[in-house]
Amino acid sequence: MRIKYAAIILIIFLTLSNLVLLFKTYNLRKELNEVYKNSDFLKRKGSKMEFDSYNYNFGTVKLGKTYNVTFSFTNTDTITRRIRNVKTSCGCTSSEWTKNAIIPGEKGKITLNYTAGPAGEFLKYILVQVEKDTLPIQLEIKGDVLAY
Repeated sequence: MRIKYAAIILIIFLTLSNLVLLFKTYNLRKELNEVYKNSDFLKRKGSKMEFDSYNYNFGTVKLGKTYNVTFSFTNTDTITRRIRNVKTSCGCTSSEWTKNAIIPGEKGKITLNYTAGPAGEFLKYILVQVEKDTLPIQLEIKGDVLAY
């Protein structure tokens, strides 16, 4: 009988320990996302390629469907610039962008195609590498995938 109670107490203790660990991990991840999201280091708002917006919220989306968003930017430099590459953080997001050289004052665009999945909240980072820049510009997309 004592072994049965000891086993039950051990199971309860381990369950509570796991819940505390999961909660701490979730909070740490949330804090890191906030720091990363609010960091101007990668957003490069002082860059010579000025984006109209650096993030987009899709809101609630359906699992398996593809959604698109276009980020527009302007070359605010005095020299011609070009997007070298656009890297997405996962295979669920693809990109297309203005490939030709962008003269000063001219606009360009980056279109992202996101295929929703798995269910739950998502936050994806996109790194834009601009010719003659050493650091990339960070864009973000986020939302909540519903499995219906």
